Amino acid sequence: MSGNRAPTVTIVLPAYVRTDFLRHAIRSALAQRYGDFVLSIGDNSTERCAERIVREFDDPRIEYVAHPRNLGAQGNWFSLIERARTPLVATLHDDDAWHEDFLQRLVPPMLEDPELAMSFGDFDLIDSNGAALPEATAALSAKTRRDRLPEGRIDMDREMALRMVAVWNAPNPAICAVLRRDAVLQTRFAPQAVPLYDIWLSYQLLRRGAAVYYVRSRLSDYRLHAGSATSSGFSNPEDHVFERILLENADAGAVLDEIRRYWAMIRWGRALDDMLIGRRGAASGADIERASDRSRHEFRAAAPHLPPGRAVFARLAAQSTLSWRLMQGLVRCKHRLTGRNSLVPTS
Repeated sequence: MSGNRAPTVTIVLPAYVRTDFLRHAIRSALAQRYGDFVLSIGDNSTERCAERIVREFDDPRIEYVAHPRNLGAQGNWFSLIERARTPLVATLHDDDAWHEDFLQRLVPPMLEDPELAMSFGDFDLIDSNGAALPEATAALSAKTRRDRLPEGRIDMDREMALRMVAVWNAPNPAICAVLRRDAVLQTRFAPQAVPLYDIWLSYQLLRRGAAVYYVRSRLSDYRLHAGSATSSGFSNPEDHVFERILLENADAGAVLDEIRRYWAMIRWGRALDDMLIGRRGAASGADIERASDRSRHEFRAAAPHLPPGRAVFARLAAQSTLSWRLMQGLVRCKHRLTGRNSLVPTS
């Protein structure tokens, strides 16, 4: 930044009571090779849990925002974007971190091409201690097609846009992306989709025909840990997003079946997770009964769109509480032997 010129990018960092990793996130932002930014940190806790840590950093690019009340995760994020006075914004969550070339790689395409709504890249998975998880990272890159998407501007028809978002989940604006602020503000966020603003935003941008740019590099670290929002699941918002996508694109053709199959696999995963509840004796009988009801519901909904082997398993598990418990025993046995939930083949 020189003189009174406004910076180019606002780094939006929503924070709450979870401060274990906040220092690392802030350091990763301040270490960017591209330094033309302001770091806007929103404290969502009435106890001002983040303030003490933020005050440790003596950097004029930091703006600390103390919200008068808890706005929720999405509200915190969106309020910081509304406050921003820069053409570009990028999200950094308080438990994640950026590689030092994050902005250096993702900002230039946005400046060179004003038609772009988003530039995005790939990311590494790390554990709660910050250790790299290369096998899980490679598997996710392959699943999202980020390992084979060509670098550069992506212009696509509706079918390809739906596939990018609702089958591959390739762009992830919450983890590794730079966005045009106006494009975010023009998006209407469905309250039923809270707090899944990332996939909802990607869907709405591509639904409007926006162009995006892909940088084929891993540029950030996404931390997997027990306290993350992802670990607790987003079943109702997730279902709402997929229902809306299918409803609003009923004439989109064969890609709809791909979306249904992808959604079914998400529901399959939820159902298996519920089968593992109480395996260490922590859950009550009521907890297990609720888990059984949820799991059978998910199996029943997923079965029509699952591969044959999994469809048979899902239908059997959904039949009754007794059949569910029998299948639960098989899943737990498999989990003890392999540490994995997968019991039957994918086809």
